[in-house]
Amino acid sequence: MRPASAPLFVFEQPAVNKILHWFIDQLDKQPFAERCNQLIFHIKKTNRLCKALYQFDDDTDYIWSCIEQLARKEQLFALQLSKKGLSDDVIYNNARLLFNPDREALLRQWLQRPLINPFIADWNQQLKNNLSAFENGSILYDKPLILTDWSSEQIIAGLVCVGQTLQTPISLRRLSSQCFLSDSKFLDNREPLIAQIYPSLYHNIIPRPLIMNCYLPEQFNSILFIENQDTFLEYISTHPADQVVIFSAGFKASDKNIRQKGEVIFSLINSPASRTSLHQLELCWYGQTASEPAYYFWGDLDYAGMAILKALRELFPGLTSWQKAYQPMLALLMEGRGHSAEQTGKSRQNIPDSTGCDYADNVLLPALKKYQKFIDQEIYQSRAGSYSG
Repeated sequence: MRPASAPLFVFEQPAVNKILHWFIDQLDKQPFAERCNQLIFHIKKTNRLCKALYQFDDDTDYIWSCIEQLARKEQLFALQLSKKGLSDDVIYNNARLLFNPDREALLRQWLQRPLINPFIADWNQQLKNNLSAFENGSILYDKPLILTDWSSEQIIAGLVCVGQTLQTPISLRRLSSQCFLSDSKFLDNREPLIAQIYPSLYHNIIPRPLIMNCYLPEQFNSILFIENQDTFLEYISTHPADQVVIFSAGFKASDKNIRQKGEVIFSLINSPASRTSLHQLELCWYGQTASEPAYYFWGDLDYAGMAILKALRELFPGLTSWQKAYQPMLALLMEGRGHSAEQTGKSRQNIPDSTGCDYADNVLLPALKKYQKFIDQEIYQSRAGSYSG
């Protein structure tokens, strides 16, 4: 059944129908990036699709009138007559039909030829050729990984290589480098895909532990997370006694798996600690001690800092904001010091309703909302033992 909006001759006149299908054929061969190129059909005697126009029988004039109607009324293409054709007996000789891209959707509807992404078609073919290499490759049909300068063949070959390489334990970055042209980050954020297509091999991916930089004294009774690197290094230069100091690197230390064995490696910086104290830290970290040390957080006095505090409390339930550091920062805020969100690109920071820490919820958050300014923790100067503004 023909679409209601299509002229009857589109289907009943083979010569016209073939020309229209030619336009769609050419469009489907073009990569999307080249769709801006002008698509032109040439009417000439040597063009096999124009044979009916040069037989000069009872249908010839009718065929030409149909083409004119498609150009003028339906606006499928612009009709350009050749000066040479105008001087010939055949007016349309050497004429050109310039396709109108705005009418592609209409023409596809008429011919019942939906848009086909050539990349998807190639992806499906490459997948079909290698389907037996996957445990569950069928889920990849019609779902290509479209990446700049990567062909379907390269990506499918890389995914096949993943299955071959995962026969023995290997880290995700090494797996990626070996299978995707030495690109160690190709598989970043794609672990779920690997688990789907190789469910029985996925366990061979070695978890990539987080490296936590910390200062560890010989003995400790508290653990302090510091948000920013400069402040972390400045503070540990004072060799704080009885306190482990951990560089949280923003939200890094709030990773949901960070308190699971094998998910973290401690890198000690300028630390006098022995193996005994490191073992004690690990026991505390993995929740294997009868009582836990006090946990504190110190970051920027802004909404992002409060959000980190809240996230850390989900992993370390007793953690609180470190008042010893926040009180001097709060004093600066109340003196009118600090910067606005607009001055430092912090206007998109989300305002937490609460953090779960009494001091933060009852003192710090209300102050931030009242004064509408922020204080970065780098203002701290350990050698002077004070804060400068």
